[in-house]
Amino acid sequence: MAETKFKIRMFDAAFSLIMLILVVAVPYWYLHRDASGQKEVNIFKDNKLIAEWPLETDRIISAGRMHIQVKDGRVRVLDSDCPKGLCVAFGWVSSPGESIVCVANKVIVEVTGKSGDEDYVAMSY
Repeated sequence: MAETKFKIRMFDAAFSLIMLILVVAVPYWYLHRDASGQKEVNIFKDNKLIAEWPLETDRIISAGRMHIQVKDGRVRVLDSDCPKGLCVAFGWVSSPGESIVCVANKVIVEVTGKSGDEDYVAMSY
C-alpha cells in the first residue's frame, strides 16, 4: 500500500490560525458589544407621559392603581388591580422596543434607547 504524507505549508498554518481567531473573536464581540446608548423606561397613562426613568436606576413608580418596578436594567409591573393581571404575568422587559400594556388601567410601559441591533426592520412574537 502506498502511504501518503501530508505536509503543512506556511499558508495552511496561517489560514488555520486566522480562521481559529475569527471563530472565537466574532461571537465574543457580538455578545459583549456596547449598546452605545442609555436605555429608558417611558410610562404612559391615558396616552400621556407620566414618567421617564433610566433603566440603570432602581425605582418603584406608581401609575394609578398599579406599581411598576425598575431594577437591574429591567422593568416589570409589580402589582395591579386589573381583573386578569396579564400585565403582571408578562414579567420583566429590558430591550428597546419591548413594552407592557395594561388595557384595564390604560397604562403602557415602554423601553426606549439604542440596542445595537438597529438593522431590524420589524420584530414579531
